[in-house]
Amino acid sequence: MSGAEITVTNTATHTADTPQLLLEHHLKELRLPTILREYDKVARQCAVEQLDYQRYLLRMTELELLDRERRATERRIRQAKFPVVKTMDSFDFLAIPSVNKPWYWNWHDASSWPAARTSCCWATAAQVKHTSPWLSA
Repeated sequence: MSGAEITVTNTATHTADTPQLLLEHHLKELRLPTILREYDKVARQCAVEQLDYQRYLLRMTELELLDRERRATERRIRQAKFPVVKTMDSFDFLAIPSVNKPWYWNWHDASSWPAARTSCCWATAAQVKHTSPWLSA
């Protein structure tokens, strides 16, 4: 055996003993925090569901992408330095009486939509003014 073969054999034996440590190290170096955090749990789920490696890898990369998008959004909001976080729960409907509060809170209920259901993209300004649920009657 040459020295190179011994080194390869020793490295193979070494990596067989510590795959989890090496995997975690590589994931940190590649900056894949979500995969690092979730790989073991998702691997067990995929084993129970008898999914192949491609499906496992797909789930892991989807989780990483979703988490990156979420963190990027949070980072942009932080960097924008908005003065106050506002939600519709804190909206002062009395300050703008033309906004129809009951319609707003029930917007998902199609029965509260205007009968014409005219798309503002195709409607004229006059049609929008007369059919808009945002304007009080």
